[in-house]
Amino acid sequence: MIVGDSPQSLIVNLSETEAAAYFADRQANGFNSAWINLLCNTYTGGRSDGSTYDGIVPFTTPGDLSTPNPAYFQRVDDMINLAAKYNIAVFLDPIETGGWLSTLESNGATKDYNYGLYLGARYKNFPNIVWLNGNDFQTWTNPADDADATAVAEGIKAEDPNHIQTVELNYDASSSLDDLNWAPIVSLNAAYTYYPTYAEVLHAYNQSSSVPVFMVEANYEFENNTGMDYGSPATLRRQEYWTMLSGATGQLYGNHYTWSFISGWQSNLDTPGVAQLQYVTALFAPREWYNLVPDQNHAVVTAGYGTFSSTGSIGANNYLTAASTPDGALVVAYMPTIRTITVNMSKLSAAVRAQWYDPTSGTYSSIAGSPFSNTGKRQFTPPGNNNGGLGDWVLVLGANGVSIDTQPPTVPTGLTATAVSSSQINLSWNASTDNVGVAGYLVFRNNGQIVSTTQTSYSDTGLSPSTTYTYTVEAFDAAGNISAASSPATATTLTGASGASTPAFVQAAAIQVTSGASVSATFANPNTSGNLIAAYVVWDNSGAVTLSDSLGNTYVSAVGPTKYSGDKANAQIFYAKNIAGGTNTLKATFAAAVTSYGILYIHEYSGISQTNPVDVTAASSGSAASMNSGSAATTSAVDLLFGAGESNNTVTNPGAGYTARSTAYGNITEDRIVTATGSYSASATQDGSAWVMQMVGFKGAGQ
Repeated sequence: MIVGDSPQSLIVNLSETEAAAYFADRQANGFNSAWINLLCNTYTGGRSDGSTYDGIVPFTTPGDLSTPNPAYFQRVDDMINLAAKYNIAVFLDPIETGGWLSTLESNGATKDYNYGLYLGARYKNFPNIVWLNGNDFQTWTNPADDADATAVAEGIKAEDPNHIQTVELNYDASSSLDDLNWAPIVSLNAAYTYYPTYAEVLHAYNQSSSVPVFMVEANYEFENNTGMDYGSPATLRRQEYWTMLSGATGQLYGNHYTWSFISGWQSNLDTPGVAQLQYVTALFAPREWYNLVPDQNHAVVTAGYGTFSSTGSIGANNYLTAASTPDGALVVAYMPTIRTITVNMSKLSAAVRAQWYDPTSGTYSSIAGSPFSNTGKRQFTPPGNNNGGLGDWVLVLGANGVSIDTQPPTVPTGLTATAVSSSQINLSWNASTDNVGVAGYLVFRNNGQIVSTTQTSYSDTGLSPSTTYTYTVEAFDAAGNISAASSPATATTLTGASGASTPAFVQAAAIQVTSGASVSATFANPNTSGNLIAAYVVWDNSGAVTLSDSLGNTYVSAVGPTKYSGDKANAQIFYAKNIAGGTNTLKATFAAAVTSYGILYIHEYSGISQTNPVDVTAASSGSAASMNSGSAATTSAVDLLFGAGESNNTVTNPGAGYTARSTAYGNITEDRIVTATGSYSASATQDGSAWVMQMVGFKGAGQ
């Protein structure tokens, strides 16, 4: 449910410190969204040159959309990221038409489109953006003006097809889909009116069965846009409840002080209008507001619903809006004035619990005689003036008299974050529980929500190399209750080179048997899907060996078998690419049973090519203290060099640049990362007895 504010000039009028204070206040008051203009001139409370309060202009050549100023757009980035920190989705207007239409016209459609490409490429990975085009777009019926505005949106869409787009057209009443040229672009229908909001919201609701509607702009608190209705608490209440009961998915509130951040804005944040919007959220959020269907034909409230009007004063309008869920579990009706209404009780599925909700205080009062039968018709009359001294009330009818589910799920536990490439981090967590049922999970990156999922794992992609990200997860139920956040988990993406990901060691294990036909080793932690397993086997005879595991991965020989000169003992490196995830035990099966030793070393790596991982191999044997696989020339920009050595006695140290992963049972496995092509070998030192040394170069992902 969109619960939004409209700080349109925030980017140009606030410092980051001031913006942080503003966002913190809005989050504390239940807001989850904010309309912010990327560009602001005097039309939206900024300066004529579009500069910030500290003098940063948006374009290095004034008015030329092809010359974006890096310093200005860095400020935009910082403000959007700051909003994400406070869980605020930004409805970002790329170039609002109220003040910048002449700039669009002077640049022409091609430059306009290229500006959109620039924005799409820059912001496509920001998780908390909805593109809000237009703004008082009074001339959208002019083909040339519409072409300029849609060119920006099309450019954004070409680079950023995943973010939602919408458009605000003309006052005093419009919706996005009034302009058919925007229909292929928008996936959220913006209703805009200063008249009774139900009329325009219903118009937009009926325009499409698949594009949801929200109220983008109506009368702001402390303003009078039409000369008929001052933005008083009573005006705002009517707008808000009419909106929510006419099929909307939420709305943006506005405040005279905070849309342009004029003097005194800090003392006009926590206003009566903000408190009332909290009561709106408190009423609808715990219920299935998203399933409410507007009672357009008065099948639910059959009498007393007042007079419908698409124009005229809000304060003089007495129309009742009602909505019900298709399953007959819920009816909600808002009446702006005291009167007796008649409800068709058969529209509810069972005995009915009836309450009055006071929109001025957010409190309920029971209706005498409740619960009622769900048969016939029944009249309802409010109990008198509300706590604010006026006559508007909300009637809430619930089937079965079932209390509202207000219990959130348990906090998700066991969150882990694992970097698997320069652009991907894999997350997993334990399932939450709930008194009714968990509906899903909200995943947050650096305090900004990035996804809602029903799974207990998620792969976060499109990230930047060598960057640290912190994640939390919250569980929610069907009633909209949300758990507290999980403990955070942090991971740093790998360092990419030439489009490749840098591999990383995940875990290793080793086991030995002294006799038998097989040896098995189990990883301490579950494997992550897509990773690579490198296995090293040493055994005491010349028979073959095969590998398998409990996840069904396929193992291929990378190098070997290699043996000491004149000896029948063998050493061999295997690998399994693009593995399945989960708890995993590997088994090495010997064609001829071992009688002295059979050893299995297992290793998991991330960031390895999933299609053709082997770049080079090398192997050698000898008897000096220095062990060396021999050289091999790599061809990939990034390689993991996996070395494995067997000594007839004991290996003492890994080679230069290598990290030992296991020295169990007198042998060694080791690895190093190389980020330039060249001739490389694996080496180690041992006590001077016979040895075997092998090396495999595994390519980084993306190569």
